[in-house]
Order: sequence, then structure tokens, then C-alpha cells
Amino acid sequence: MTTPRTRHLFDSDSGSFAIGPWIDPTLEQYGYPVAGDYVETFWLSTLGPTSTWLLRRLVGVLEAADAASDLDASIRIDVCEIAGAIGVGSPVDRLTPLAKALDRLVMFGVAQVRGERLVVRRFLPPLAAKQINRLPTHLHRCHSAWTAGERTIELPVVTSLSRARSVA
Repeated sequence: MTTPRTRHLFDSDSGSFAIGPWIDPTLEQYGYPVAGDYVETFWLSTLGPTSTWLLRRLVGVLEAADAASDLDASIRIDVCEIAGAIGVGSPVDRLTPLAKALDRLVMFGVAQVRGERLVVRRFLPPLAAKQINRLPTHLHRCHSAWTAGERTIELPVVTSLSRARSVA
């Protein structure tokens, strides 16, 4: 079921692939940060957990290297390290959960292959109407409240995460 969107990134013998930032000035100003509540609450059910964590990790690597706003940045990511970091194990071929997660990022427009480099967004747009309609009922209602300006939505999962963060 995977598509060849990102497979060529793994073709080298180096065991790594290059990433860089995908800078969109409009989203940088008005979008939602990949590590924020909107992405965790609403994009997660669209991207899936593996792709969401992968996106967060890739953006984190760019930010740690101080390359998140450098259009020409190219950071090499070790395939085994990134796979292990998000809990999908060591990739043995291009049909691994890591490759599928990369394909999903590209399929949903939050990453893009440019030559031999994967560029990733640091900020995501609001979900499209089609994506909102596919949300589970409770998230659909919460999304409506969110977009109406009620940003303090009480979801059981978010409440638990907030409590866990305050204890930690």
C-alpha cells in the first residue's frame, strides 16, 4: 500500500537521509506548531501516531541544529536512530513503518521531497473540511468549538496530559 514518494531517500548506502525546513511564511505566522495542542488533538487522527511523532522529531532535529529557518539547511538523519527514537524498530528495507510514516507525511502535505532531501513543515494548517468530517464525533465537536475561539477544550486525553505535565 505504500507509495514510492520517499523510497529513493533510503537508496544510499549511508543509512541516512537529508532533511530541511519547508518554510511557508503564511503558515509560519498563522499555522499551528507541530508540537502544539491543535496538531496533537486534531491532526493526530489524520496523520496517525507514528507519522505525528516522526514529524515532531524531525522538526525537533532541525530546531536543535538551529536550521529550522534556513531554507538551504540539510541535516542528515540516521535511519536506525530516528526509527528507534519513535519506537518503530530498526528498518531493514524501504517498506518499514518508518518509510510508511514518511510517505504519510508527504501524502498529507506536511512534508515534501525536494531532490534528495525531505523538507518538513514546522507549522501545519487547519484541517481541511474533508479531514474535519472524518474526525471521530467528539473531535468533530471539539474542532468546531476550537475554531469558534474556545481554545480551552476539555478532552479527557488532553486533561490527563496536562495533569501529567504539571506533575512532571
